[in-house]
Amino acid sequence: APAYDLREASRVIAAAEAAGRPVASLSDYHGQFGFYGRLARPIENLPPEQAQAWSREHPGGYLIAYYPGRVPGHSAAVHEQPYRGGHLVIWATRELAADPALLP
Repeated sequence: APAYDLREASRVIAAAEAAGRPVASLSDYHGQFGFYGRLARPIENLPPEQAQAWSREHPGGYLIAYYPGRVPGHSAAVHEQPYRGGHLVIWATRELAADPALLP
């Protein structure tokens, strides 16, 4: 069950929304953070090839990424957790703009 518990990730995203930070997801977002986070704005879906440009255009934003296996070792993740068969990571876009290798 912990690999399906999105309460903490939803809180992080809700706090970003409350602070006016843009949030996007690198996979199809199906509303999984909306209930716990009580989100008022939609999360933008991005194809992976647009992630780097979006990160540069939104330096204060957060990007949600899903990894099928290991996550690149990096202490700058805003949030990281096991999710389904892999990992869910919320990155600050300034980190992704500086290090594109962090993207899945």
